[in-house]
Amino acid sequence: MRNMAAGAVQYTNDIDLVLKFGNMSLVELQSLLEIKDKQIYQLTKELQEAKKEIEHNAKNIFSEELPTPKPFPCQYKMPKTLHLMTQSDKTESLCLSTSRLESFFVTGGADLTIKKWSSTGRKLLELPGSEKVVLSVDVSPNEQFILGSSADKVARLWSSVSGKLLHWLQGHLDSIFVGKFLNHSKVITGSGDRTLKIWDIEKSICLRTTNCFHSCSDLSTATDPDHNTYISAHSDNEIRFWDTRNSDCLWTSAGLHSKRLTSVCVSPSHTLLLTSSRDNTLKLLDLRTRAALFEFSRPTYENPANWSRACFSPDGRYVAAGSGNGCVMLWDAKTGEYEDSLLSEKSSPFVSVSWTTESLIAIDRSGFVSLWN
Repeated sequence: MRNMAAGAVQYTNDIDLVLKFGNMSLVELQSLLEIKDKQIYQLTKELQEAKKEIEHNAKNIFSEELPTPKPFPCQYKMPKTLHLMTQSDKTESLCLSTSRLESFFVTGGADLTIKKWSSTGRKLLELPGSEKVVLSVDVSPNEQFILGSSADKVARLWSSVSGKLLHWLQGHLDSIFVGKFLNHSKVITGSGDRTLKIWDIEKSICLRTTNCFHSCSDLSTATDPDHNTYISAHSDNEIRFWDTRNSDCLWTSAGLHSKRLTSVCVSPSHTLLLTSSRDNTLKLLDLRTRAALFEFSRPTYENPANWSRACFSPDGRYVAAGSGNGCVMLWDAKTGEYEDSLLSEKSSPFVSVSWTTESLIAIDRSGFVSLWN
């Protein structure tokens, strides 16, 4: 009975279709419907395949699996030769970061753009979008994203491949002086509003806001493999250790420097911490005991800016810092002794340095980037 009723309904529908399409016969109409059914089936199949591909790509983008960094020589050689010097910003360069695989590096500055460069110094991309100067840049561990933090109180996320602006992270009440990736899907920002914020970049939402008591100059998130702690540098001359799982301050230094901190950097072995300050000294701390091991300084060394960044060599043997006298100074992290100074063709102060297995990269306040082999 049910089949007869269904047949009657189908018959009625067929009659309606015949009337709709004029003189088209039932056979012709059925043939047309079969063609349409095949087209709908094929379209549905393509949509399902596209959905699977999107889900697969999204999984890869936010994957915890990280690229393997280049191995460094057992005996690292000091850079000597100025290989390249090129203009990175039309006005002033302010920040620098190298990707995990060292396949590219990024710079930011007062011209409101971020540039992506090949490891040999060839410009690959320009990333516009910031409304004020770019104060900090960072590359995600999987090299998929570039994070730029700006004086316009916004941190922005770009695709490192296409250069497309993907997300805006808004919520700070003052300039964002630093932004760093905590892991594959979270970033931390530090601001002049005396807060630290942890963000979910997949959802573009702030997960936690922490009162850090003073303006934050820099952050280091490479403290432990589990990403449970991070370190902040502040305008009150001190550093602070934080728990990423809550807002607890685990430790605050006391009298570490006499002027504001400008950078903190964890060694490749995750056992040492390098700090730099406007008091024109750098200090090396043991992360296990938090005791100061060495103080690095020179009569001619001058920390040139509140956003100056120092770094370790890839093997952790040496430390490097840009100076106001237009050179990059190098010290031995094992002995505390001064080693050498690298000079460029200009005398502009170097504000940020990054040391890779192939070269030492530095940016200066006149808008140039220099590479030493």
